[in-house]
Amino acid sequence: MAELRHITSAKDFGFLDFLEIFRTAEELRAIYNDPVKRLSLMYLLKKANGEAFRFRILYSGASTRTIGSFEDAIETMGGEVKTNPLEFSSAAKGETHRSTLRIHGPRCDCIIIRDDKDDYAAKKMAEAAEEYGLATVVIDGGSGSRQHSTQALVDPYTIWRRDKLRFMNGELTLALVGDLSHSRTIHSNLIGLSQFGGKVFLVGPEEENVPDWVFSEIDTNKISVEKIINPRDIAALVDYWYITRIQDNLRKGKRLSKKQIEHYIRVYGASIRKYARTDSWFLHPLPANQEYPEKIDLMDSRFIHYEQADNGFFVRMALLKLIFVPTLDIRTILAEQQSVWVSGYFSRPIELPAQLINAVCPEPSCPRVRVHTNWVDMDPEVKKHLIKAKTVCDRCHPQFYIAK
Repeated sequence: MAELRHITSAKDFGFLDFLEIFRTAEELRAIYNDPVKRLSLMYLLKKANGEAFRFRILYSGASTRTIGSFEDAIETMGGEVKTNPLEFSSAAKGETHRSTLRIHGPRCDCIIIRDDKDDYAAKKMAEAAEEYGLATVVIDGGSGSRQHSTQALVDPYTIWRRDKLRFMNGELTLALVGDLSHSRTIHSNLIGLSQFGGKVFLVGPEEENVPDWVFSEIDTNKISVEKIINPRDIAALVDYWYITRIQDNLRKGKRLSKKQIEHYIRVYGASIRKYARTDSWFLHPLPANQEYPEKIDLMDSRFIHYEQADNGFFVRMALLKLIFVPTLDIRTILAEQQSVWVSGYFSRPIELPAQLINAVCPEPSCPRVRVHTNWVDMDPEVKKHLIKAKTVCDRCHPQFYIAK
């Protein structure tokens, strides 16, 4: 997989990146759901000297899922995070994103930026980091009405978990429904989904459509895209419906009339379930407004938007792991945090913390590890995951004596 640096567009993820993030999310999910193993995740976002990676989240506008899941992911993995609303920073006085990056960058490893007003917020910060020669990573948490790059991981991951084979083979039909012009999640998802192929219907009012720049980012030879006004026309074909609200916070003054809003809710909301296939699924990036009754997921099990939101936590953990500690084997962390049984030096096998082991014999078939100055035996399968000083043990290393 290519090295990940700044994340400013869904285009930053290649096909193999998606698969590696999905696989890592599954691995982290399994560890998190095991109360015994969960604490081992606290050692992931640590540098070689034991210092925690430092994050700063800057955002404008309200956010529950994106900001919350990033905060939870960072804290769960042992990083340090500070979150600041842009309206309470010098941005309110006119400070540019470039200047903000230069101020915070030298003292943090990553800035996650979400700005509802600026279509290029993350891109500007990433460019500033490169110009100033800072190691700071910039991650887009939503830039204006243009992109929401990490959402392009969360939503395909939700589909992938339920329909791996058909999704990977490009056999699924999806409908991206709603405010096509202004929904940054639709834009980023279309770019992300184009890595996998399949058929995508863009479903929305006649006056709305995905901007031309999005089409320049995708390979239309791989994915088939078609604009549809009436969702009824494609109901028999769609496997997954992706519903969005009217993007009032991103429309930049282009408000809809009351009549348009009523039509939108009636045509492009949860009413689609009445004629959608019984084996189809409904996603929504949330928050949902009037297009969804509040308890729709309890009324209809096809609505999996809360499952989708939960997935954001695991996907963003996976993304951070692959950016900051890409070569760290999670099994190593698990091995170091567990208790192990050792034998050979003691009168009987004893259990001790793996951290007490300070060296391992690099010979694969040798069970020996060193605790303080003594070599003892342990399970070779557990031993091979321990990151310790590798020293050939007293059994494997030839002994030489000076003849008198």
